[in-house]
Amino acid sequence: MPSLTKKENSPYWYCCFTTPDGKRTKRSTKQTDKKKAIAVCTEFEKATKKAKKGALTENQAIKVVSDIKSKITNHNQKTKTSPILNSRIPDGLIAEKWDKHRFNLKLVNPANKRKYEVIVVGSG
Repeated sequence: MPSLTKKENSPYWYCCFTTPDGKRTKRSTKQTDKKKAIAVCTEFEKATKKAKKGALTENQAIKVVSDIKSKITNHNQKTKTSPILNSRIPDGLIAEKWDKHRFNLKLVNPANKRKYEVIVVGSG
């Protein structure tokens, strides 16, 4: 169960919640309004529960942050927001992401390889 605290020298509310590894932690909500801070704190808790079950992927984490922002943003104000960038990172474990990416790449047919030039930029 998450809880809110406020430090005496800070205008922001802090969310206290349990991380997936079982440790109790405190994070700033960057909110001065208690109702908005409660909304942020409950979203933190939902995300940690998903992570504990192993169901939180990077794309879902981005969605959680987007949901938090939409809950605390006043929809009556005209705010210019940019769409969330799609990084196209494959779902799953980090160790398997590179293999998934490699196998889903579109390869160049050997008969067409003379049509393309490859420029390698880097150091080493």
